[in-house]
Amino acid sequence: MIFRGNFSHFFGETMLPALHHIIKEEWGSVPEQWSQRFRVETSDRDIEQTSSLFGLGLFRQIDEGDIITYDNPGQGYKKTFTHTRYGLGVKITQDTVEDNKFGLIERNVRALARGQKETLEIDMASTINGGFTVTQTPDGVYLFSASHPVPKKPGSVQSNLATGAQQLSVTSLELAMTAYETMVDDTGLQINLPMPDVVVAPKNRWNVTEILKSPMRSDTANNTTNAFRQAGNGGLPGYMVWRYLTNADDWFLMAPPAQTELICFWRRKPYTKGSVDDDTEVAKTMRRYRKSHGAAHYLG
Repeated sequence: MIFRGNFSHFFGETMLPALHHIIKEEWGSVPEQWSQRFRVETSDRDIEQTSSLFGLGLFRQIDEGDIITYDNPGQGYKKTFTHTRYGLGVKITQDTVEDNKFGLIERNVRALARGQKETLEIDMASTINGGFTVTQTPDGVYLFSASHPVPKKPGSVQSNLATGAQQLSVTSLELAMTAYETMVDDTGLQINLPMPDVVVAPKNRWNVTEILKSPMRSDTANNTTNAFRQAGNGGLPGYMVWRYLTNADDWFLMAPPAQTELICFWRRKPYTKGSVDDDTEVAKTMRRYRKSHGAAHYLG
């Protein structure tokens, strides 16, 4: 027989820690995807600002007795991140508890945790999903553009768009890798970015697996070695299927988060808060967080 006293953790204010435990359990059940692509930092202010700097150019040859020339560093573009507050809650009546609806309570509380996870994933992926038409970098153009200015060289621009066919293929990936490895920084000097991950929407899972993992080249019947497996620096380290990319054909090359300027600032990490209204005997459980995110630069 079930008595109220046997389940004291699910009644009144003592129920709240039990609900918090269920939320934490659900929250940690599936690894986050967005944090595999964003650099995560904390914030203790209402806004955060980033600014890029460009350094000195190439050394110049000088003859004996000649005067050395001096160069000046400069400031690139700045971006302001303004934190946004998010939250959602669920109410549980005392009658629900008394009527032994523990399964219903748990499902609703787990749904609260899942709702938060989905909100974060969709929100963060929107930076990439909108990268061609919505998301802008501080230089004033879209995240993915052929017209990113090079501050040290006025009039010069750089592209981080893959050339050729939109579809992921051996040829288009080769072209993209070449473009990735020959990118220059804001000074106009080549940069040595780590080998990227190939990040794809779910539809491209099978295609990218064949391209990267097949012992032989996947687009020909000839007995040709898969060059991606033999490339220098260990070849491509792998790929990521980002379930929240909305265009089924989308694919990207992305450096590790530490080498990009995709940033999430936590002003307040997700937390649970609960209370009980004594007059109505309704327990309220809510989740809340505050953060900002975006692209402070296009490199990587």
